Amino acid sequence: MSLSLSGLHLSRGRKAILTDLSTAAFEPGQFIVLAGPNGAGKSSLLRAIAQTLPYEGQITLAGQNLKAMKRRERAARIGYMPQHLESHSDLTVLDSLRVAMNAGGASTLSHGAQITCAEELLARVGCVHLATRALSGLSGGQRQSVGLAQALARDPELLLLDEPTAALDLSMQFRILAEMKALSREGRIVIAVLHDLTQAARWADRLVVLSQGAVTADGAPSEILTPELLGEVYHVNARVERDSRGETLICVDGPAT
Repeated sequence: MSLSLSGLHLSRGRKAILTDLSTAAFEPGQFIVLAGPNGAGKSSLLRAIAQTLPYEGQITLAGQNLKAMKRRERAARIGYMPQHLESHSDLTVLDSLRVAMNAGGASTLSHGAQITCAEELLARVGCVHLATRALSGLSGGQRQSVGLAQALARDPELLLLDEPTAALDLSMQFRILAEMKALSREGRIVIAVLHDLTQAARWADRLVVLSQGAVTADGAPSEILTPELLGEVYHVNARVERDSRGETLICVDGPAT
């Protein structure tokens, strides 16, 4: 059930976003973080995997080319949470989850089973109290938590999350990151875009650092996060240190000179 990326090229107009991007296979049970500076191609790569942006090259899931896969099958196997989420809908949170369950075709679940499943998903992300609220009335952080539940609505084997903690407070950041780790441990491939490298170092099994549309580093965070890498990719003077529990801390001292 691995995910493979090979020779990806993606452009917008005349601007190249991804250039001959390939990686080692992403495996079930892995929580992978995509990192890199703004404009490095992280969100575009996630959208290419989700099949919402055209690209050249090959992306396969369990040996199947995602481009050739029927829309209904992709909807069942891939959960995608974009960076910018719909916020003007008058649908209730519960109804939005039922819509997500039926993406790509009618769900095999009965109405009652869909309601039960939706409530369980909301409980998982700590949002049961939002079930009857309209999406248009949610805060940015609430909308992100609901967005994760929507991405999980069809129990996908591949979960793609674009900055899932960006608008969350510290408590919810911890809860959602712990949940993403747990989701990967259930046998899914979980790929998330994160900007906070300290969080990435703590939670990710694998860190893929992008720069100018290509992979600069790929591996365990503890192995690839170095002052030299941070200087090369982010153009900063930084220290990679350990706290009292042995967790990695990224300390930026200023711009590279």
